[in-house]
Amino acid sequence: LPAFGHEPFAGTFHARLEGNGRLVVPSALRAPFLAAGSAQLMPNKGSLWLFTPQGFEVTVDHLIASASGAVDPRTRSRLFMASPKASVDKQGRLVVPPEQRARLGIDGEADVVLAGSIEHVELWTAAAWQAQEAERLADGELLFEGFGGLPTGPA
Repeated sequence: LPAFGHEPFAGTFHARLEGNGRLVVPSALRAPFLAAGSAQLMPNKGSLWLFTPQGFEVTVDHLIASASGAVDPRTRSRLFMASPKASVDKQGRLVVPPEQRARLGIDGEADVVLAGSIEHVELWTAAAWQAQEAERLADGELLFEGFGGLPTGPA
């Protein structure tokens, strides 16, 4: 498995965030969170990133190690302070804390999008997803223009 400890997250899923913050993680994304029993919730530019605890630690350590220049010694601690851990129950449900919902502009129930992004899952409001990601998905489609497929011979 990769350093973050699970198969890469992939796919885009529409879900409902309940008024109390409860979210059911789609089954296609659920297994690593169930295995860990929790998710680390890191705010990031209009979205909330959900990591497994191992994935979060590996990512934070990598970011700090690859930063150019001096890094404040408390940066790692600050990232952990800003990223609460949420328990994930056996049905794959977790509760997004009020502070994290407020950062997303969510007050009450909301339609959300969960997008697998390799080592983490991005949680967006449906409106923010449409505004931000439609253009980026079109960029991905450009990569496949002219792609004739992979060879069919043995690897």
